[in-house]
Amino acid sequence: MKILGSFEQINGYGIYARPGITAPSDLKGKTVAVAGKGDNTDVSLRAALKKFGLDVERDGVTEVQVGNDAQRIAALQTDKVNAAILDEGAAGSQAEALGAHNILSLRQENIPWVTALVVSDSYSHDNPNTVLAVLESVIDGVRFLKDPSNRAASVAILAEDMKLTADDQLPKDAYNTYQQRYGIFDPLPGIAAILDALKTIDASKYAGVTPDRLVDLSYLNKLQAAGFVKVQ
Repeated sequence: MKILGSFEQINGYGIYARPGITAPSDLKGKTVAVAGKGDNTDVSLRAALKKFGLDVERDGVTEVQVGNDAQRIAALQTDKVNAAILDEGAAGSQAEALGAHNILSLRQENIPWVTALVVSDSYSHDNPNTVLAVLESVIDGVRFLKDPSNRAASVAILAEDMKLTADDQLPKDAYNTYQQRYGIFDPLPGIAAILDALKTIDASKYAGVTPDRLVDLSYLNKLQAAGFVKVQ
């Protein structure tokens, strides 16, 4: 599998905790809500804690698989967990309104990240025109999101994905965050940060993996050379 390009360059998650937990070190022996083991919330939590010299397994941080942002906020509100990792811009204000506070902003810590389009080598080899067209379409989608005139349509799409309505605050906050955050970026810095976090899950599995092995920038370079996109 190869990453063709990234649409985000800095991790947008934050760790929100109940009163009494004021620093990452306070998470030792505590429970933290994630969406699922091995997914972006798990990896983001590990990347954040690693920066502060903490390790999920070694320091007894118990990850509780809960679901999406709304479900993780509910788990935090009902005392099922001590903390939750949430999309800071999309869900942070809602968590704070319910009494939680942000003990670690991954964005403020400038932790790199990747939101990527991925393709297999075999499919890319057999269908290069399709792959190029898909990448163009995703880039167009990012442009659609970033255009303020498409706000209502974008909020409606986000609400449907979150199984909420366009009148709910969460999709509105998500739009405000993504509209500012998304673009077309070099994926290599984010891949390196994610690999470091994955090595805390299975060091032997990822020991020989380097960022350059996971990318195919030929399609993005082609679009950039044609003037279709400028990589930030």
